[in-house]
Amino acid sequence: MADKIKRGPWLSGFLILVFIIAIGGTASYLFMWNRMAARFPVWSLYILATVSALRIFSVLAVWFWSRSGVVAYVVLSAVAIPVLLAVGLKLSIVGIGGAIILVAFVWNKWKYMSWSFSTTPKVSDKAQNV
Repeated sequence: MADKIKRGPWLSGFLILVFIIAIGGTASYLFMWNRMAARFPVWSLYILATVSALRIFSVLAVWFWSRSGVVAYVVLSAVAIPVLLAVGLKLSIVGIGGAIILVAFVWNKWKYMSWSFSTTPKVSDKAQNV
């Protein structure tokens, strides 16, 4: 049964894209810190850099079939959006779309995900006995 449960091309593509964006965002905070600090309050940069770095781990957790990754991604988006709005980036509200897309893509996979990490989706006892 576990062989039939696949991540799917849309979820896989989305996770790869978001992973690359998160790495790029984290790198931009590291390498352009001074330039950003001249434009935005430093407190916001600390929060957003942390969110960006943690988002890498949340995407990896989702890749490894962990519900905690989905929850972390949504919480990180919920933290980032008000901070971005507070510093004047009104377009940041679009960021909620990423969380909605992730939830939509994992909706049917949720029952195969556990709260821990796994290289394969979990299969319930009922499914194994059939």
